[in-house]
Amino acid sequence: MFGGNKMPKVTDEYLETKRNFILDCVAKVYEEKPLYQVTMRDVIQKTGFSQGNIYRYYDSLDEICVALVNRYTPDGVLEKVINDIFDSGASPAEKLEKSLMALGHYMKELHQAIGARMYFHLLVHASVNFKNWETLAGKLKFKLSIDWAKEKMIKYLFENLENGEFEPIIPVDSILMFINVSFDGIADDAALFGMQGDKPDLLAFDISEMFSVLTKAVIHFLKPKKL
Repeated sequence: MFGGNKMPKVTDEYLETKRNFILDCVAKVYEEKPLYQVTMRDVIQKTGFSQGNIYRYYDSLDEICVALVNRYTPDGVLEKVINDIFDSGASPAEKLEKSLMALGHYMKELHQAIGARMYFHLLVHASVNFKNWETLAGKLKFKLSIDWAKEKMIKYLFENLENGEFEPIIPVDSILMFINVSFDGIADDAALFGMQGDKPDLLAFDISEMFSVLTKAVIHFLKPKKL
């Protein structure tokens, strides 16, 4: 008769506000200790929420950390650039060259957006919690973007190997391994370098230069018919 004891509807806006509040609190904790040392107790103390209340908004501490990193990650930028490159009238070699340089530019922007410190702490978290890293990495926006770009480039590379656009001077598997190892090495070294001090201009130049060297080496190994 009087409407009963109907619970108020929880809106998406309300949930987003709560999630953002938790992330704001975790960001403050992160100012005091490394990301890989943040505990659920820290989150509880900083938010004033119970553990059960926090789990209403995030399934785990790892999910909170992922959400914090994703908050600062450029969204959809790499996908647009790569698609524009492959939709252009450039030659196969030019498309791969520009795509590799686009990956380098994205990595530079990523380090500037989330900070070398946070990227470095993600590496440490991966090494300390290796079993959970695959699940964790699969939810990171930047990792999904980079993996998508690599897969698109590899598919395009093999398509053009079949039609004779490239005549590799070393095995293709070795070239792909070289790209992956070099990419990870540049990204990791840039994070370590960034941890040594606040040098954003030098850091950006270093990443760009290293990707330029990587790109020239890959194109040389592929031996395209023409640039």
